[in-house]
Amino acid sequence: MDAMREEDTVGMMGQAGQPRPQGAPGRRTRLLLAGCVSCCFLLAGLSVYLLLQHVPAQKSEAQIGPEMIRLPVDTAEKPRAHLTAKVTSSDKKDGEYFALQWEHKNGLAFTKGELNYQDRALTIPRKGDYFVYSQVSFRGYASDMHENNSLIIHMITKLTPRYPKPMQLLSSTRSVNGEKSLWRMAIYLGAVFHLEQGDRIIVNVSSVKQVDFTNDHKTYFGAFLL
Repeated sequence: MDAMREEDTVGMMGQAGQPRPQGAPGRRTRLLLAGCVSCCFLLAGLSVYLLLQHVPAQKSEAQIGPEMIRLPVDTAEKPRAHLTAKVTSSDKKDGEYFALQWEHKNGLAFTKGELNYQDRALTIPRKGDYFVYSQVSFRGYASDMHENNSLIIHMITKLTPRYPKPMQLLSSTRSVNGEKSLWRMAIYLGAVFHLEQGDRIIVNVSSVKQVDFTNDHKTYFGAFLL
């Protein structure tokens, strides 16, 4: 009896002490866990690589300031000019109208892209479609206006070697009849024209004495290539 119990005890300990063999489900679980860990490392490495590639681009863009921005060569060289009113001691008359003289360097005035100002006219350096504009401010006293001289005329004229006479591009006429003792008015003209190289454009008025020369923003003249 004692021998049989001892053998049973040893058999039971032997069975309990030995590890149970693991089957197929356990191996699949380990493989899935290993695959997940590998994917995590791969995604982390890819994220770091993309971050390092993106950071220098951001820095280079941040270093671009307003002073580094440049106009295209074609835009920078386009003919353009803005002239402002200039008092002159002598009035030059073209036919029955006076040609105004302009400031082309100081204050708000400038000429660029070979659009030159000379002898009261802007000379077109190359053919193309130009926007031409002008505003003339007038002022005066009703007592100075005669019945037969109560019209204010403002026009832009083109002079070209291909035509013997001046050509009116734009014009406007206003009457000051009925105005009170001191009157003021501004006439603006502006439109697009196709101009040829060598064409000259000027501004004519009916009377220089009534033109307001007091400020650059009141009386001006300009053109630019579109």
